[in-house]
Amino acid sequence: MALPDSSTALTRPGTLDLPCPTAPGSRLELHVGEGDVTVVRDPSVDSVRVEVRELRGGRLTARAAGGSLFVSVGGAGPPRAVVLVTLPPSSALTVRTRSAPVLLLTALTAGAPRATGAAEVHSVDGPVEFRRAGGPVVFRTESGAVAVTGLTGRVTGTTGSGGVTLDLSPVPGTPPGDRAIDVRTGSGPIGMRVPPGADARVRASSGTGRVVTDVPGLVRPPGPAAPGSVTASGTLGRGSAAWSLESAAGGVALLRQGPDVPSRGGVG
Repeated sequence: MALPDSSTALTRPGTLDLPCPTAPGSRLELHVGEGDVTVVRDPSVDSVRVEVRELRGGRLTARAAGGSLFVSVGGAGPPRAVVLVTLPPSSALTVRTRSAPVLLLTALTAGAPRATGAAEVHSVDGPVEFRRAGGPVVFRTESGAVAVTGLTGRVTGTTGSGGVTLDLSPVPGTPPGDRAIDVRTGSGPIGMRVPPGADARVRASSGTGRVVTDVPGLVRPPGPAAPGSVTASGTLGRGSAAWSLESAAGGVALLRQGPDVPSRGGVG
């Protein structure tokens, strides 16, 4: 059932309780330029709660249109807002920011289903963290760093100079999902922690950076690397998922111990 079109606003700190978008193709869109954004996917709720803990130089508007819910902070500012959003795990979500840090996590609830709604974050230079993200994850940043932990769904992302860390350690009590991974950066380094029992076809490459791995089954091709390309590849387990990590000028590391990220341009 689609949400009826409506609009409400806050001009100071406060809370809005809003109906959750449930129609096919609907989503929650959150726009915050500066400040801080935390999004909690909580299996115990069936609506959207927006808590504004700080609001300076603008207003927060919530608008339902076309079955989706749009929450944005605007003003003559630039305005600044500290926002906590709680919503059901099944809701699709898009967050857009300039410099506001973004944390998206799924609450740990015994016996609760894992998140299934797609989560997408666009940032210019703010850091982004996905923690127990659940369903498909998409990110795009220019210089903002990205960290993904507790992954159970597919990840697709690009950054310019922002580094990316991926920790694939399993979440206790959570079944693995489709963990296809496609991450690309310009000069940002990429680091991945690979747990025992990984099941994927892997290709890691860098144009001018270094590619290192200590994961059994991943190898560098023999002989000198082709100009402008350094790679490591292999099949882990049955090779059910596809993992592609590619940087134009940053280093790439796939490691068994710790999500260490190579320094810009390679690993010492």
